[in-house]
Formats: sequence, structure tokens, C-alpha cells
Amino acid sequence: MVNYEIKQKEMGVKRAYMNLMNHLDECITLRAKEGLPFSSLVGFKRQLYKFKKVVVPATEETISTEITTPDNSVNLLVEDVFNKMGVDVLDAVKASLIGRKELTRSLIKYDYEQMAKQGRKYKVIKAELSEKYGVSVSSIEKLVYRKGSD
Repeated sequence: MVNYEIKQKEMGVKRAYMNLMNHLDECITLRAKEGLPFSSLVGFKRQLYKFKKVVVPATEETISTEITTPDNSVNLLVEDVFNKMGVDVLDAVKASLIGRKELTRSLIKYDYEQMAKQGRKYKVIKAELSEKYGVSVSSIEKLVYRKGSD
């Protein structure tokens, strides 16, 4: 029997961890939309987060690299949510409970409602939001017009 030692760089492990957490977010969202129970997945995600804290002690530098992308867009989305809605979601983002996708969706819905209240045409609103957030117009329509998409 031959034993092999596998070594992996820390950034590779972090990237794999973040991918796993993102996939769990998608699974939770899908189960919630279908009306299926998802509390066990949320509990599993919390345990993974606690396990990561034990295995890799989180420093300020580690936390900032987890939520920062090359264009720093997640931090900008967190600031937008705080400025527009008055909700501080930074801790939830650091804990990987909320991701870029959820932040973008919330901001799109909020901006859409605010622009509609101003009496702007819906077609113009969707085009502006599509350009601003890099989301297709049809995705914005699905997000805004579908019932139960909260």
C-alpha cells in the first residue's frame, strides 16, 4: 500500500470553500422557491463556516480576501445596500450567508420600485437597471414580476 501526501495552496482551498458555499446558497434558494424545507442546509452551512474558523484562523486579511473580488464589486454592493436601504449586511457577507447574487437582486428590486414611484417608464427602468447591474432585461422582468421571488 502506497501513501500519498496531497498539498494544496491556501488560496485554492479558500476558492473551493467559497465555491461550495455559493452552491449551497443556490440549493437553499431553489428549495425555498419550491416550498421545500431548507433549514438543514442552512445548519450545514453554519457548521462549515464554524469548521473553517477552527481550521484556518480568520484574520482581518483573510476575511477581506474572502469577500473581495478583483473589481471589489461585492464591497460596493454592500455599501449600496447600506446607503439605500439602511441595512448593514457586511457580517452576513463575511459569513457567506449572503452572496453577490442576493445583494444584486435586492438592489434591483429596490431601484425598480423607487424608479417606478417616480413615474418613469418601465421599459426605460429595465434598460437602465440592466446596464447598471449587468443583468439581462428578461432576468429583471422575472425578478420583479414573478410572485414569490422575494
